[in-house]
Amino acid sequence: MINRKANPHAPWLVFAGILAFVAVNLPTARATPTIWTGPTTNFVQQTVVFGQKPEADVIVAGKVSLTRNGNKWLYNTNVESSAVFGSPSDTEWAFGSLNDFASLSYKSFDSFRNFDLSGVLLGGGPMVCHLINEDIYLSVQFTAWPHGGGPFAYTRSTPNVVAPPPPPTVSITTPTTTPSLPPRPMVPFRQMPRSAVVR
Repeated sequence: MINRKANPHAPWLVFAGILAFVAVNLPTARATPTIWTGPTTNFVQQTVVFGQKPEADVIVAGKVSLTRNGNKWLYNTNVESSAVFGSPSDTEWAFGSLNDFASLSYKSFDSFRNFDLSGVLLGGGPMVCHLINEDIYLSVQFTAWPHGGGPFAYTRSTPNVVAPPPPPTVSITTPTTTPSLPPRPMVPFRQMPRSAVVR
C-alpha cells in the first residue's frame, strides 16, 4: 500500500482558487461619474496672435484647458503644446444629449475631421465631452468654428450649483433662577495665647 501524506498547503491553495474565481467574476467596481448639469457658460476664443499662446477655456484647473491654434483642432494646454492625433488629451467626444451620456459612442475629437470639421461641429447638434481621468461628463454646443482656421466658440455646461450650508446659529438662554453659591465652610477660630500677642 502507498503511503501518501496530505499536502499541508492544500487549504491555502483552495482558498486562493476561490478568491481568484470571485475576483474574476465580480463586476468591476467603478465610481459614479459626475454629470455637469449646472448653468451654461460661453467661451469665445479671441483672435490668435502669431507667436503668442492662444486663449484657453479652463474646464478643470491644472488638468483640462481647451484651445485651438490658428488652425487644426482642439488640444489640452495642460499636457499638449499643439493639436496632435488623439487631441485633446484626457477627453473623448460624442454627438448627443447629456441625458444619454451612458449610451453614446465616444471617440477622440480629431476623429470627427472629414475635411469640413466646421460643417460637422456646427451642423451635428449638441455634443457630450467626457473628461476621462476625472470621469466628468459635460454638454458642449459649438457656435463658431471657422473653416480653415480662426477663433472658435461654444456653450458648455458647468458643475452643478451646490447650495451653501446654512449659517451656524447660536442661542443663549438666561437661567430663570439665580444660581446660589454653596455655603462657605466655617473655619474654627483659635484664640491666640496672650503671650503670643505682640504689643
